[in-house]
Amino acid sequence: MPEFSYKVVEPNDDYKQAVIEKGGITATFTLAEVEAMQDRNKKTKVELESNIAIRKAEITNIEQHYPEVKDMSGVLLTAAYLYKEAQAYLKDAEPKLIQADAAIVENDKMVADAMKTLGFVPTAITPNPDEHGQENTSGAVA
Repeated sequence: MPEFSYKVVEPNDDYKQAVIEKGGITATFTLAEVEAMQDRNKKTKVELESNIAIRKAEITNIEQHYPEVKDMSGVLLTAAYLYKEAQAYLKDAEPKLIQADAAIVENDKMVADAMKTLGFVPTAITPNPDEHGQENTSGAVA
């Protein structure tokens, strides 16, 4: 794991609102990289325009070869669509859930590391040590 440094650059009475600088990382770019990004954006635009034309052609094709689709009741057509959309969502969302879980673990480690490095200690009013010194006033259950 890379070594990072932490420094408070804008203190705040509420330590969770203090602006912290995380060192050990640098962001740089070149004009060539920006140009490459612009090329990708233009390529994406062309792909979207092409895919829109393809989808319109698909609709025409389906209507010509399966005219009964046009005659399907709104409820049945909606149910078939929702079924297919749910399948596609699950295929996409389940891997993202795994990524979200990993990001939460990583961020928890970073917060703990920053708090330890900077000497932040959860306050005595912390009802739950996982809240890092902040009282739950929202009414939400932690």
